[in-house]
Amino acid sequence: MFKNLLSMILKEFVHLRRDFVTLVLAFALPLVEVFLFGHGISGEARYIPLAVYDEDATVSSRSLVEMFENSSFFKIKSYTSDVTELHDYLTKGEVKAALHIPKDYSESLAVDKPTRVQLVIDGINPQFSVPAVSTAGSIEQYKNSEMVTKYLPLSNRGEPGQNLEVAPIVLYNPEMDVATSNFVISGLLALILTQSAIVLSSIALVRERERGTFEQLIVTPVGKFTVLVGKMVPYIVISFFNGVFVVALCVFYFGLPFRGSPWLLAAESILFLAPVLGMGLLISTFSKTQLQAIMIALFAILVPIFTTGFVWAFETMPLPIQLIGYIFPMTYFLTICRFIMFKGVGISYFWQENIALGILAVIFVVISLLRFKKRVD
Repeated sequence: MFKNLLSMILKEFVHLRRDFVTLVLAFALPLVEVFLFGHGISGEARYIPLAVYDEDATVSSRSLVEMFENSSFFKIKSYTSDVTELHDYLTKGEVKAALHIPKDYSESLAVDKPTRVQLVIDGINPQFSVPAVSTAGSIEQYKNSEMVTKYLPLSNRGEPGQNLEVAPIVLYNPEMDVATSNFVISGLLALILTQSAIVLSSIALVRERERGTFEQLIVTPVGKFTVLVGKMVPYIVISFFNGVFVVALCVFYFGLPFRGSPWLLAAESILFLAPVLGMGLLISTFSKTQLQAIMIALFAILVPIFTTGFVWAFETMPLPIQLIGYIFPMTYFLTICRFIMFKGVGISYFWQENIALGILAVIFVVISLLRFKKRVD
């Protein structure tokens, strides 16, 4: 009995050695997980882009701006002289916070008059909004202490200088205690569509080979492009209905805010499925068995979870991790989903993401066509 068992074990190792792709993937997946967890995840938000509208434009107001920049949490990306433009930066996602210093800022502080500085924060991602509010409070406290030291010898009115208020306003997710769950839930549509589309399409051609019907597919009097599109459409339909169910569950059960157009989100979902299914078909052309296809598909699902901004802020990731994230359609669709759901904006605010999805779709489908042509020949 032991001899027979040993023979079976050795036989299985021989099969694994012959199936080199599966063997490599079995060792590669844990290594990728360790690498992504070790380098791709960062809960620390630093150097968040900040837009500044300084109406006062004095030495005192510039000193306040420098305090924000020197905090290492904010990084000034742009200055503006228009409050409308300031909020437009936030809506487009070009900055995560906007600082507005009123015209009478320095004058009010000099005469011990209360003054308010407004800090508007993009609250979609709590990794930014929560520390931003905390940092604003610290700057307010430090600045007031500085004013006490400066004006105390000149006044006997109690505590002069305790009049600066840095008032944070959190947009899109004002209830920051639930913002974390909303941020993750808002990305579920992208994750579910990626999972279903890649897994289903990655086994499309492999299944034909294993069932012995691939030769019939070759002699079918239709072009290769028609074959691939015919393979993709059913999975688009299945994945789309999965997406509808996910969005309905997130909104009506989990209470996720939805301020945009559901029709626009539906159209964007279909656009997103094109490169994802193209990626799945590409995997199918490289795979010899369904097991190989599924393992590669799992790899293509695991990596985007850590590199595209699904759970952790994309901006806080190291540059090499961000470069990996740009390869995956999920990176762009997450921005689209959150802009539509939280901000309620139209396509003009994420046209660049649409172009990126279109380019990825063309790349994956063209490479799949070339790979499929080689297999046919």
